[in-house]
Amino acid sequence: MSIRFEPGRVWCFDDLEPGTIALDGAVQGPQLDPEHRRYSFDHHGQCLRLVTTATCQQVLDALLVGLDPTGMRVLVNDLDGDTILAIWLLRHHRRWRNRTSLAKVRPLVWAVGGADAHGPAYPSQDPAKLDHFHSAILAHCRQAEGADLDAYEQLDRTLSALEEWWRQHLKTPAVTVASPPLPSIQKFSGWILAEYPAAVAGVRGRPASEALYKLGHDRIVTAVPIEGGRYRYLLAKRSDLVDRFPLQSLYSELTAAEQAKRTDSQDDSSHWGGGSSVGGGPRPEGSVLQPDEVAEILERVIQAEDGKTQ
Repeated sequence: MSIRFEPGRVWCFDDLEPGTIALDGAVQGPQLDPEHRRYSFDHHGQCLRLVTTATCQQVLDALLVGLDPTGMRVLVNDLDGDTILAIWLLRHHRRWRNRTSLAKVRPLVWAVGGADAHGPAYPSQDPAKLDHFHSAILAHCRQAEGADLDAYEQLDRTLSALEEWWRQHLKTPAVTVASPPLPSIQKFSGWILAEYPAAVAGVRGRPASEALYKLGHDRIVTAVPIEGGRYRYLLAKRSDLVDRFPLQSLYSELTAAEQAKRTDSQDDSSHWGGGSSVGGGPRPEGSVLQPDEVAEILERVIQAEDGKTQ
């Protein structure tokens, strides 16, 4: 089995050569062509994400019902946890015919797949495994990036760490994680603004949103001050089933306000954006908009959208 990695590339399924597996967005949408041994295991495009399992879950199910990846080419466009776990499952495909091995790996696949498909709001049946996978196993990929290794070396290091964890029976070490200080929370019309102090500027993304979801909030904005008087923002809702938080409209209005206030840039570095359930402000330098300005824009857009539906 060979790996072809091209960051960000999306292939057309009809153009794939026989004997090809595309993973997690390398081709948009799940597709099967057993006659030519062409498969796309994806849950991002041309599917209903709520009911389409993550790539690692699709791969394990395919292996259990007859897929043999021997000699095939695997297309990858991003080295995230879902993709890396799927590659590892494919690489050791014969292992999962053993019922004991299958029983041992399923909790990991379902923990990683559930979080990847539905986001940090999704309750994990094995949070310890999920946390260890993200903090310890995927750390090898991040460390490799810092060492200026190419993508294939990063992948090999991470897969080796995952295989070593397997040899340790996927045991999760007992660790004590200090809880970050609670943010200052302001409640608005169905959403909250959580402002964190600069001392915890690393609080963002999954850890921040997960903590706020656990508190019962469905629509969240986090604001963390960074250098230069700017802020790093996250906008998120528990899932696409949550209404009254129109992220695409919010991104557009926030980008317009960002560009109107800036004097240094009108390029992509001033754009707000993201997906249908999570996104945020400009990266990596942050947004010049202050939290009260962001709140005013969100309230205006949400109330305008509410008026259209009445």
